[in-house]
Amino acid sequence: MLRTRLHIVVSLASLLGAGSVTASGTLEDLRSVARQTVTSNPEVRAAVQEYLAADEMTRVASGGYLPRVDLEAGVGRERIDDPRYLERDFTRDRVSVMLSQMIYDGFRTRNEVRRLNHAARTRWHEIQGESERLSAEAARAYYDVMRHRGLASLSEENYATHRMIYEQIERRVKAGVSRRVDLEQAAGRLALAESNLLTDVTNLHDVSMRYQRVVGEVPAAELAEPQITGGLLPPSIRETLVLAYGQSPLMNAAIAYVWSAEAAKDVQKARMLPRFDLRARQDYWHDKDDISGRYEDSVVELVMTYNLYNGGSDVAERRRLVHKAEQAVDLRERTCRDIRQEVSIAYNDMNRLEEQMSYLDRHQLSIEKAREAYRRQFDIGQRTLLDMLDTENEYYQARRAWLNADRDHAIAYTRALAGVGGLVRALELGTDLHELPAPGGKPGEVPDMYPVCPAEESAAPAIDKEELFREALRKQGGARPVAAPRAPSALPYQKGGETEDSGNTDSSN
Repeated sequence: MLRTRLHIVVSLASLLGAGSVTASGTLEDLRSVARQTVTSNPEVRAAVQEYLAADEMTRVASGGYLPRVDLEAGVGRERIDDPRYLERDFTRDRVSVMLSQMIYDGFRTRNEVRRLNHAARTRWHEIQGESERLSAEAARAYYDVMRHRGLASLSEENYATHRMIYEQIERRVKAGVSRRVDLEQAAGRLALAESNLLTDVTNLHDVSMRYQRVVGEVPAAELAEPQITGGLLPPSIRETLVLAYGQSPLMNAAIAYVWSAEAAKDVQKARMLPRFDLRARQDYWHDKDDISGRYEDSVVELVMTYNLYNGGSDVAERRRLVHKAEQAVDLRERTCRDIRQEVSIAYNDMNRLEEQMSYLDRHQLSIEKAREAYRRQFDIGQRTLLDMLDTENEYYQARRAWLNADRDHAIAYTRALAGVGGLVRALELGTDLHELPAPGGKPGEVPDMYPVCPAEESAAPAIDKEELFREALRKQGGARPVAAPRAPSALPYQKGGETEDSGNTDSSN
């Protein structure tokens, strides 16, 4: 039964890896994955088309500056019934050329072009924001696959270790050196290791399917370790928030939406003002009024149009646009608060995980040394089987904890970069990501967002480890333990390497 279960687990892991190679071949790195995710995503493609449509609308409105020329032609039968003349029917035809040029329209055309330019700018920033979001999502999927591949590898190693211990104990039991209860204990730990392996293989399958949904392909057999340049974020959360308020695409989209709403109010004001048009008309008649011959009429006139009453519709429309402008300001404030929350959380996670990784790395290095010492001591009878199995499990959990913290730190970093609008640039996806023309028109005045949502760091809980230790001593009666273990922070540490005091562990412990 034990061998059968092992065969099932190993087969699942092998099939998952082989399926990835067969389906997707090789994706070089996170950059290519993120670029493919952004450029192939249907939501982004739809947003691109919406921006292009909005950009064309500005050209539609700009046509109001240019003259309008119409050609009109007609032919038909005409009947005259007039007491002064004999009743008669005749055929006549006409050709007219009309030109109309707007002279003054209350600045409606100018403000409409300005409004539509701001609307197009909003769509532009939304595309950039969606690109940042999808890049962060692709990075998360990428890191999660790497995480669970690493966890599955650790579980495979953990299973193999427990299997070897089990078979070692089995031989010792048969030789009469160990007790039967030791074999039962080893069998229980082996079953747990097998369960962990099966769980990690299942989790790897799940994150691979999520990767496929986000990227569009199953992950490649080999994923390169991402190399995102460090130092892209300011050294403090306040500076990071100020940066986010200035360059976040979501913030810029919300600001452009306010500009568009304000311009819409100016467009509506034109309805309260007169409009002046210069019109010219040239008519060519043939057989006019049943008088044979060709006739020409020419008219040039300045026409004023001024609405005096429209049932109150224009006033109501103006009030509606005022409410819409106030709504846009409120949405801008909400966006500012959302950005502050997202960036603050990601920045704090990034810093805390970086600190936590140093402790976890120190922990796994210490446990690795203890594990080797326990193995040697078990072989000479100075440690029990339970001691050795507990150390193996602690070493396994320590490595898992460090791997999870490492990937969580990378994800938090990409979240922070995306929050300030810098992830696409950090991944070097290129300025030609969507190959779109930049929005036209002049941007409006950028407001100071500090009074709306101050760039201040929330008070994080402070941990005074020395005070915690002193409090524990006070609760024990105020006496310091005679042989108190050294605090972890007092241990010499060098990340990724040996401690300074790297001598052999005393096997008598």
